[in-house]
Amino acid sequence: MLWALLLSCTQPPPQVAGELIFVRDGVLIPGSVPRVVEQAWAPGQTVAIEGFSGTAPARPECVPLFHVPLSDVSRLAVSGGVAPNAHLAFSPDGHHLAVGSFAGDLVVVDAWTGHEIARTLLPEATTKRVAWSPDGQTVYAAEQSPDGFVHAMDPATLKPRWSFRTADHVQSSPLPPGEDRYAVYDMPAAYTLQPLASGDLLVVATHGWNGPGGARQNASQVFRLSPAGEILLRWPANPASATFLHTTVHETDDGGGMIAINMNRSAEGPDPEGLPLGGVQVLDLATLRPLSGHTLDPLSPWFKSTYLWQAIDAHPDHGVLIGMGDGRTVLQPHDPSAPPHFSLSTGAPIMAGDVPIAASVGFGQIRPGHVLYTTSDTNIPWGAASPELRPPTHHPGANGLFAVDLTGHPLWSWQGELRVQGLTVSPDGTWATLGGGVRESDVRSDLFGALVFDLQHPEDGRSGAARLVTNCATPNPVFFEHALTDDGRVAVVEYPYPDGKGGIEGTHRATVLR
Repeated sequence: MLWALLLSCTQPPPQVAGELIFVRDGVLIPGSVPRVVEQAWAPGQTVAIEGFSGTAPARPECVPLFHVPLSDVSRLAVSGGVAPNAHLAFSPDGHHLAVGSFAGDLVVVDAWTGHEIARTLLPEATTKRVAWSPDGQTVYAAEQSPDGFVHAMDPATLKPRWSFRTADHVQSSPLPPGEDRYAVYDMPAAYTLQPLASGDLLVVATHGWNGPGGARQNASQVFRLSPAGEILLRWPANPASATFLHTTVHETDDGGGMIAINMNRSAEGPDPEGLPLGGVQVLDLATLRPLSGHTLDPLSPWFKSTYLWQAIDAHPDHGVLIGMGDGRTVLQPHDPSAPPHFSLSTGAPIMAGDVPIAASVGFGQIRPGHVLYTTSDTNIPWGAASPELRPPTHHPGANGLFAVDLTGHPLWSWQGELRVQGLTVSPDGTWATLGGGVRESDVRSDLFGALVFDLQHPEDGRSGAARLVTNCATPNPVFFEHALTDDGRVAVVEYPYPDGKGGIEGTHRATVLR
């Protein structure tokens, strides 16, 4: 009932001619190109501006400003495969948006109107990552393809200025035969594109593939490239037999900082020495010198190995954040032998009758004075006797956003029926967004989209419900990579999904909401 009431308050009502739409910190004037005007308002207040008027609601509304059509991915959706990969990035000044898609789309649009500036299709590739140079004059795009190119492009034309072939370092593998919906992820790609304040570009190249005879192989390497695409630094000296899946970068004002890398391995043969597989490797940003490696023992008896996703971070003052697939969240000092600052078991396995259930920690960040992390939908641990069963009930820690201080003391939390997909924080740290994905047993489309939370003053005692500013509902589920501006614009990629009757519902497109 509370969720239904919340949705009724946050979804935009039908608009009539001349009626203002009340959004966060302003009003939106409707028209062929909607326009946001900064305007303070309070619930119940009548506001008139430029011939439009309206009465302010209890909560801000969130409406789409525009959509960017993307190539068809119906075959992937109808086959029940994973959500099609997508990535988005606003330019540093917030004026433009770059969009990359599973189908190889690369598009640059005006980030207020959706006017298309340039569009291209990366041939036989997925556009894995997009990013902007600090001056906004270059857009970067990383392919997942046999070549695994990283391109530096003119945003006005999307013509490459230079290209860096990651396959020259982590090897190549051919285009997949047939209709294997997962085979694209066996090709090389840059899983991280991080422009640095100096103008350099941090690239983390990863490749996991089946070699001759079917033997599984891995190769990964970190590069620091100059603004002209030249290799300045690399780590390790030779590609590692591991998969470097996700990376976070904490850059300091003096050009230093730290890199945290999620280390995994799927290759056959002995493990490489010196890598914290199933854990986090921390590197010095300026030199790519290893600083520390952090692993945790599997949570027995439910898990035989450890698994991390994107809940990793490293901060020079506060340590290393590790969010686990087993539902634990740990803040570890830089000395791996020291006891943790905290270890929380928000999503760890519990028994529901005779069946264990858990909620993985998927996304997390170290923020000024606190830590943010999310939990997934309820699952049954793979080490359980019957992991193929549907969970009999919801885990009490599932589908949530949690804020704790640097000792692990709870500050606030939010949980709901939305299936949490991703965690994005605005550049100034004011807003956070959670995406909503497909749920196995609930097809209500009003639980898709993105939720926007106010992160200001996390220690002031406000609850998670009070911090939930608005619901940016979409008719389709959204991918877990999204983008957010300081003024609160949210960019998501919507994708089609199986309707349960052999067909599909929905549209593949990028949407910007405000």
